[in-house]
Amino acid sequence: MRRGARALFIFLIVVPPAEATTRVFRYRVREADSLDSVLNRWGACPLWGPEGSLSKTVELNPKLRRRKGLMLVAGEIILLPPVLNLDHGSRNPRSLVRLPNKVDRSCADVSSSLPLRIASRGSGRAPASTHSYESSRSADETLGPRRGGQFSQIFLGTAFDYQRLALVDQESLVAASFLSDLNPSLYLRWDMNWDEQLRSYLKVSYQWFYLVQPFNRVIENQGHLMGSLEAFVERIFEIGLSLGAGLGFGQQLEIATRANGDLFGVKLMVPDAFVASRVRLVSLNNFQFGLGSRGGLSFPINGAGYRVDMGHFYSGELWFQHEALEGWALEGSVSLSRRKFNTPLNTHDGMALGFLLGVGRKF
Repeated sequence: MRRGARALFIFLIVVPPAEATTRVFRYRVREADSLDSVLNRWGACPLWGPEGSLSKTVELNPKLRRRKGLMLVAGEIILLPPVLNLDHGSRNPRSLVRLPNKVDRSCADVSSSLPLRIASRGSGRAPASTHSYESSRSADETLGPRRGGQFSQIFLGTAFDYQRLALVDQESLVAASFLSDLNPSLYLRWDMNWDEQLRSYLKVSYQWFYLVQPFNRVIENQGHLMGSLEAFVERIFEIGLSLGAGLGFGQQLEIATRANGDLFGVKLMVPDAFVASRVRLVSLNNFQFGLGSRGGLSFPINGAGYRVDMGHFYSGELWFQHEALEGWALEGSVSLSRRKFNTPLNTHDGMALGFLLGVGRKF
């Protein structure tokens, strides 16, 4: 009896409580995170195998099984398995852990030669609802489209805006105002996420701009098809803020007056440079919402016998992005913008209220 009590006492001392082994941690996914990069920074080695940290992470987050390549969504919170040999500075499992940006040694250095099978713990084969990887591919290839934190997106969308254009004659100082119709436009944008903190895009857009005929003036060629090209690069910070700069080259409409008093529009290609910022206010699962702003300068140019002096522009927007389906994203915004520039004849001051909606695909 005494020997049995002693054995029970030793067992209670040696065996850790169940809570220590079932403890999990919460982590908010950042831009360009992939599951292997998160687990590498978490120090959860080995990654691969039925008892690897990747398999355990999928068990803790069943929603990952339904996504191609176990893709993560920026802003969502995932659960991470415990790592007993590391102190991550978070003794409260309910708090969000912060991971380093880089690691000196990757788990893939140790176990990239092992096959990866995502399965239930203790199971010899993967269930039908999970992805199973059993090839000689490298560790970077087993987790889908992202390599080294990089991935790209192609967005195709449409936008509409109303514009109000105010002209002031430089000599007589007589002012006139014009309204546009609902102006539709199409855009194609290629986003490239180089790593967790750097993103760039190249955007091409075309807009049909139509001025409404005022009751007391005649406007020739009221409709104009105008195109633009834009390149942009931004730095993304962990707090949900991004700052960037870009260059643009697009057609701009100048209103000129004939000798008989009739008005007509002249399209000129105008280069510009701008800075922009975005801040994420809400991040719920696959949905993000925030504010954005932009400001810049348009450079002077001569063309078709007309000149445009240096001008400036600025805008603000409410934006959202939602990953509606696997690998697909929906984006939209409501914006208010203003652009001012001078010509030898008139001062142009335009304001626009715009709406945008687009669909993107990750690659």
